[in-house]
Amino acid sequence: MARIGIMTTQDALNNGAMLQAFALQTYLQSIGHEVEFIDFRREKKQTVRSFIAKNPKVMWYKWMDMINEARYRRMGDFGDLIQRGDTSYYSLRELQQDPPKYDVYIAGSDQIWNVSSRNTVNRVFYLDFGAPATKRISYAASMGQCNVPQSMDKEIYDLVKPFDFVSLREIKAANYIQGLFKEEKQVHQVPDPTFLLSKESYLPFILSDDEKWSKEYIASYILVPARFDQSLRDVVELVASEKELDLINLRNPDTCVRLANAQNIIVTPKEWLQYVYYSKFMICCSFHAVVFSLILHKPFIVVTPYKNERIISLLSAVGLMDRIVMNFDKEIVKNIINTTIDWEMVDKALEQERAKGVQFLNLSLN
Repeated sequence: MARIGIMTTQDALNNGAMLQAFALQTYLQSIGHEVEFIDFRREKKQTVRSFIAKNPKVMWYKWMDMINEARYRRMGDFGDLIQRGDTSYYSLRELQQDPPKYDVYIAGSDQIWNVSSRNTVNRVFYLDFGAPATKRISYAASMGQCNVPQSMDKEIYDLVKPFDFVSLREIKAANYIQGLFKEEKQVHQVPDPTFLLSKESYLPFILSDDEKWSKEYIASYILVPARFDQSLRDVVELVASEKELDLINLRNPDTCVRLANAQNIIVTPKEWLQYVYYSKFMICCSFHAVVFSLILHKPFIVVTPYKNERIISLLSAVGLMDRIVMNFDKEIVKNIINTTIDWEMVDKALEQERAKGVQFLNLSLN
């Protein structure tokens, strides 16, 4: 048994981020390890633009998001799925001066290695702290779209070099890191940690005899409000019209699109799972919305404003790339809605993916 400290996104009011953290912790505990999250907290920077907008309606929404963020942080129910260490850290310097003591550090999943539009790396998530002798593993680290300028290659190489075992979530990202190391280090592509658990592992949070779940509806979860244009909103409207069911739009406290002609509700991770499970159809613009549509056998459509490498990598593994739309096309959307998913084929593909993750963790932890 090892004492493991996981470094990942664990302080966000984001349903997918919290569920991937819960899944990795739960799986590692199930195979006998003592697991905690390193409690690194990122301070959200506010500027004048955080509070004002030219459109009064948009400004009102900004204020509501800030109020909801404060409220849900105070409630604490986004973090009740995971166990954190006793010490909170607010900077890389604090981690380097007083590093948490574990046998193993794991850089967990989510977009922790995404260089973002600012072309910077967050060295915290590359485990740039602690004793050199501490084993370092990355499990399904995501680089998002993996649009990395060549000028950053050496910095990323130097940060990844101390890792004893390396795995990434997207095929493109795994190939990029492998290209940096060539024969020097083997890089693995493994699934998101949510796939390490079976459907039955999530059901204790889901199953309910509340009568509200007997009402049929479709659900949406859309994380990119700034880029979700009218064409994509038309896709959502068409799906709702064709299904002839009420639309429930699931939101994080301070993110996600608001939709007209829908019930816009803020949900916590456990509630989010319930709404996905009891829905008749899912409209997804989020990697983890697709993940749980697959795990819970929910027919779905992916509506995205850009070529999402995370979702493409996932759906290519299960043979469902044709369920992605990037603009309004009535015939394509109707065809997706009316095409039945072969869930037996999906389950077989996901089991193969899960086996890759289990094999990698067995190799790296033993």
